Amino acid sequence: MTSPSSGEVEIWAESWSRLCSVTDEYYPDFRKSLAPGASEARIAGLERHLGLTLHPEHKFILQQANGCKDGGALTIGASRLLSCDEIANAFDNWIETVGDANFDGPIEVPAAVKSDRCWQKEWVFFWGDVAMDGIVVDLCPTESGNAGQVFFVGHEFEHSSIYANSPMALVDRLCDEIPKQFLNGTNMGIVTLR
Repeated sequence: MTSPSSGEVEIWAESWSRLCSVTDEYYPDFRKSLAPGASEARIAGLERHLGLTLHPEHKFILQQANGCKDGGALTIGASRLLSCDEIANAFDNWIETVGDANFDGPIEVPAAVKSDRCWQKEWVFFWGDVAMDGIVVDLCPTESGNAGQVFFVGHEFEHSSIYANSPMALVDRLCDEIPKQFLNGTNMGIVTLR
């Protein structure tokens, strides 16, 4: 993957700023729950551990917030923004649990998602939980997909439709969904994506 241009980084910074503004208005505990951003060295260490180069937008988000402290305040379903260490742990857990296992039965995945195994090493966790469920950044899409597309993968090998075409597109989608879902005041920090 190529390095982002200054224009791309500026757009990502605007999206991140918008997420902070939206959450400040609708769910202020989110920003308080964010851990300080990861250093370039820490992100490079994660990439060495994974044996992969992270999607540039995923790197940008980790530089803004290296996951959440104390479980995080804003979740997508049960998943929260993961830190470099949590991404490495999720990767190790999937390698240990699944390895190169094949699907036992028919599991439907979007056409844009590679489906020859129940888990791809190139699906890098982005938001997740303790049960090895989470939202992944896909670095190995099919020809009809986009490198960086974001979707849900579960420990029982359920997969969702693609939530967004990239990590920052997911941030933009959250910015649009949070006001709709939090407006009634009953939402306790959980965003539902379909």
